[in-house]
Amino acid sequence: MNCPNCGNINNPGSQNCMYCGASFINNAPVNNQGNVMSADSFNSVPVQNFDQNVVNNGVMYQAPVEQVQYQTVEQNLSAAPVQNVNYNAQVVNAPVANASAEQLNKQPVQNLNFINYIINAIIKPADTFEKDENNLSDPKNSLLLALIVTGAMTIINLVVKMFSSIFVKRIDYATYEYKTAIDFSEILDLNYLELIFRDFFIYAGFVAFIALIFYIGSLIIKKPSNYLKMVSIAATAIIPYAIGSTFVVPLLTAIWASLGSIASILITVYTVTIFIALINKEIKIEKLDNRIYFNLVSISVLFYLGYFVLLKIIF
Repeated sequence: MNCPNCGNINNPGSQNCMYCGASFINNAPVNNQGNVMSADSFNSVPVQNFDQNVVNNGVMYQAPVEQVQYQTVEQNLSAAPVQNVNYNAQVVNAPVANASAEQLNKQPVQNLNFINYIINAIIKPADTFEKDENNLSDPKNSLLLALIVTGAMTIINLVVKMFSSIFVKRIDYATYEYKTAIDFSEILDLNYLELIFRDFFIYAGFVAFIALIFYIGSLIIKKPSNYLKMVSIAATAIIPYAIGSTFVVPLLTAIWASLGSIASILITVYTVTIFIALINKEIKIEKLDNRIYFNLVSISVLFYLGYFVLLKIIF
């Protein structure tokens, strides 16, 4: 038979060509001369109807006519659809069937930019908190935010006391009017360690105490929440108060005392409003009346216990 690769004649039944070494396919079709047909020569063969008689136990049956059509390997490969494979694509796990929408939408926790957060929280506290709400769920970010806010309030309060000790108001007995004098002697008499630690623990305890009251309230009404996240809410609400009471109120008071008092009231109301709005977002109470009663009781307990602690323990 002829080799389909080089065309040389080989002995019948050979497995490989003795000239080029090509292997013969056992089931490859052959022509009438018994030669193995190549792919090119076989493609030229038209489709034929094979009719043959089958003899079974001495009885002749007419076998059904079948159409036999062969396809080459090249035709099979060309017919197969080509798919583009992206080997750099990341593997994404399919969502669990029982996972909630909140879990599916949860973004990875990132480090919080505290400076930008504090600056933005003064004007847009709700938008700022909502933008970084997922990051504030992380205990590290929540604790660092509370420490930075309380530390900043401690430093600002210390600076204010230092300036107050330098600029002293004294009465002029010639005119019986108060005049501002500069005296650096009293600034050296300040107990800085006591001022720093006392103010820091007062501010930090105040933030933690506010969060604790509302956290306990959420447990009582069976709406458990994240305590550290509530600490970050309290710290966020105090940011405008710390900035306003330290810089805005003294400046307006110097211009007009009544204007400073009005500014102090507005800043306090603004702080309470921010805190209540963010707390209601964290502790989801469906009925509006129940939400009002919850806030009323929690704020009342907060003011009463806070007043008791400030008067009976600290002072």
